[in-house]
Amino acid sequence: MTHAIVVDIKFHNIMNLEFESWCKAIKSCQVKSCLISFVFVNDGEEVDNSKTDVRYYNKAFDGTGNQSNMRAVIITWRQLIFIAAIGGLVIILIAFIKNIDRKATVFSSSNKKEIASTDLKNIRNLVETEKKRDFPVTEKDKEEYRSVDTLLLFVGYSRSRHTLLASLLDGHPHMVVANENNLFTRLTHGAEFNRNEMFDMLMKDSKSFLKGGKGMMMNGTLETTHFGFWMEGYWQGAYDKYIKVIGDKTAWLTSAIFLNTPNDEITRLVDNTENKYRVKVKFIHIIRNPFDIVSTITVRNTKQQGGRFKDHTDKVDDPELLENSMDRFFRWAEGSAIAREILGDKLLDVNGLELVKNPVESMSKVCQFIDITCSDDFLQACAKVVDPKPSITRHYVVWTKDQMNRMYSVIEQYPFLSHYTFNN
Repeated sequence: MTHAIVVDIKFHNIMNLEFESWCKAIKSCQVKSCLISFVFVNDGEEVDNSKTDVRYYNKAFDGTGNQSNMRAVIITWRQLIFIAAIGGLVIILIAFIKNIDRKATVFSSSNKKEIASTDLKNIRNLVETEKKRDFPVTEKDKEEYRSVDTLLLFVGYSRSRHTLLASLLDGHPHMVVANENNLFTRLTHGAEFNRNEMFDMLMKDSKSFLKGGKGMMMNGTLETTHFGFWMEGYWQGAYDKYIKVIGDKTAWLTSAIFLNTPNDEITRLVDNTENKYRVKVKFIHIIRNPFDIVSTITVRNTKQQGGRFKDHTDKVDDPELLENSMDRFFRWAEGSAIAREILGDKLLDVNGLELVKNPVESMSKVCQFIDITCSDDFLQACAKVVDPKPSITRHYVVWTKDQMNRMYSVIEQYPFLSHYTFNN
């Protein structure tokens, strides 16, 4: 239906069209029906804008110009202005609410492939700035970067010991691993760097994380006295003369990228990154019991008793938050499965529990994967940092039978997760 609004205000001399003229106009409309509204003042009278009554008619026509229904409402000019103002406020309010919805944090259960909209929006804005910069085409490598041959990235889940492994690797004299620089996401969205600039950025992030992550000694579990990520006497946030491996620890957002980006685009991106930056791109996928991942996310985000830094005597009973945490994990699992399929031997699975229980053996496998020599002294230093008591958080949260069954129905779809249970 076509809608038209015609205002006949003679004292403003805006238009002076007779009703019959509009009926003729209706006949010429190439539509099945038209709805025309007439607003006009008393004919031929001197009018006072603040007092004049306005007769407001809605006349519906059937395309032939025949009048079908008529109703009239008597309103004043002030009322018209008030109605218009209210309408404008409603429009502004609707736009504001929609804007809030767009900025909401990710992973609502309504959209299987929804990713962190706030984070991605910030990254896209940053990428647009990066795209506008000019880079020297033939800039020479900095001395410390000439030996870099591997770009190490992570894929997987939040709360899965990625920070631990990245911090240990960063302690190697010839490795630098940044903390959640979101490098892969930036590259996916078209960020442009030269080789020196990208490595400078990762180096800076590695140093900055010393202030709030790797440099911390934190209270441990109930059974242990302390643990942390700081390796006394080693090279976290620094390097010895040159760098061979450089990387970024971001895992869960990388999984979201794999989930939401066509496979051929991912393959092309990895190939282009290897060619442009003259590196081998490799990924580490740390696997942890899904029940602990979901429980840890819930414990760290709840406002109930028994949350983060509590003694966990009281279990967290927050079913809505637990469901949300499950949904987030399911998407990361699907993204990780896609990554494993696409990347093949460019990806290494690392068992998070084995990293804690047998750190020397686990770290040796990682060093072999990224083709770097790790001395016995370095491996033993890594072992001293790792808390020997693994964090088992699934018992800190109240799980219903339906929630457990839902977890099992999903994790059994993935061979790399199907062996996990709530009790093992």
